[in-house]
Amino acid sequence: MDYRRSSVYPRHSIFPGATGIGSGSKEADGPRPYLPHLEACINATNQSTNTLKALLEDFKDGTGDLPRLTKVLENNRLFVLINEDVLRKYKAQLVEEIEPQVSELISKAEKSLGVLERREAQLQKKVEAQQNEGSTKPAIPVAANKGEERRLKLMAARRDRLMKELKALEEEVESLGAHLGEGL
Repeated sequence: MDYRRSSVYPRHSIFPGATGIGSGSKEADGPRPYLPHLEACINATNQSTNTLKALLEDFKDGTGDLPRLTKVLENNRLFVLINEDVLRKYKAQLVEEIEPQVSELISKAEKSLGVLERREAQLQKKVEAQQNEGSTKPAIPVAANKGEERRLKLMAARRDRLMKELKALEEEVESLGAHLGEGL
């Protein structure tokens, strides 16, 4: 095994005048020169921990209400105000998108309304015409009127002819009865 020469001899201290602890020298075994510095370091560490403790308590007080604060902040986002120019821009954009469709729907509605008004006028005229026909003519259906009228005329003519024949026969019976009565 190869032992390095540096491992045999101890390293020199970087602190001036420092001697090894327990070396037996009077200076080394006397009051320690590093104790005041160590005490100052401990005091600084205590102050730092106390400051951190106070900061953590303040931080806990500030963030302990975080869920409620986040809810409040979320609700406040509903009331964010926007610039008037941005509002006009979006309003104009919305009008450009919707106006053609609305115009088309209005024109279709107007056309449909016109068709319905014409249909209503036609139906009104038809009702008036039927009411006028009903007051001037007898209550005979129009479809049956032509055929029934011809049949009625034929029957009336036949009745008149039969009435004439009946009258002629009655006169004949009377005349025969008068002749028979004279002959008795």
